[in-house]
Amino acid sequence: MFSRVVRPQKALLGRCIRRHGVPESLRCSAAMFSVHSSAPRPRQGEDVNLQEDADLSGNSLSFSPEGLKAFRDVVTSRTTAFSFSDKEVDPAAIREIMALTQSAPSSFNIQPWSVVVVRDTAARERLSTAMLGGNAKKVLAAPVTAVFCADLEPSKRINRMVELNRKAGMPEAEITKVCLAVNLFSGEGMVGNAVRNAVTTIASPMQPAPEVASAEAWSFKNTALAVQTYILSCTAHGLDTAPMEGFDARRVRAALDIPDRYSIPIIVPTGYPAPSKPEGQGDGDGVARRWRYPPQEVVFDGTFGVGMTGVDPVVP
Repeated sequence: MFSRVVRPQKALLGRCIRRHGVPESLRCSAAMFSVHSSAPRPRQGEDVNLQEDADLSGNSLSFSPEGLKAFRDVVTSRTTAFSFSDKEVDPAAIREIMALTQSAPSSFNIQPWSVVVVRDTAARERLSTAMLGGNAKKVLAAPVTAVFCADLEPSKRINRMVELNRKAGMPEAEITKVCLAVNLFSGEGMVGNAVRNAVTTIASPMQPAPEVASAEAWSFKNTALAVQTYILSCTAHGLDTAPMEGFDARRVRAALDIPDRYSIPIIVPTGYPAPSKPEGQGDGDGVARRWRYPPQEVVFDGTFGVGMTGVDPVVP
């Protein structure tokens, strides 16, 4: 039975390679899966491959009750802003926030995202024309807006990644494996997708293999990690954020000269909170919007649908 399933996929893989001249890296696609089992454990400070369930027991940070309290305070104090004050954000704070944002993890450390920090009035006005509904008002009011861009052609980052991996001391064999893995898993190109589907279908009956995602889905996942890091960093600096997806991405690219190879998953107006207004006179009109589902409805213990007990919600 297994051979009847595998042979057509092997034939498809061979035809794709012969007909379309798929890069040599994908001929060695079986080696992609060994990147998880043979790669050394990451050293302290190294990026973790999202595709693997890494053992970080040797890299545990020293626990601090004060640090936990500080993190809890940041998480629980984060809210989505409906309006901003006109107070300018210190450029030094912006630089520190962006440095922290870059610490977000990504698959194979390829970091397939960029961010445009919009601050001057003219750029904010151009960007506002791409917003839907009330989002334009937020962009105009916020002193800073972070426009996150997901790279749909991550292979164009490989040469630079190789250069930086060598500089960091990564062995050449591991560099090769990482490059192969990016080619396989990033979802880039129609021909590449056919090869990826064939390879993962062949491998799955023998050992775990990831589902093939589109380049957009793959890059969006990686970019989302950076976005959340940015949002929490802003909160730690006393800033409010308003993450939103209501915009025309084509107009956003035109307004900020963003190349077509980038998609725009999320835009985050950022600034100091506006002075509170009496109930019924401001955005939100006093309506409690920050409720969350009971933990047992979304947090499952061992099996999907089996609610975990004892999880105390931090948001009412």
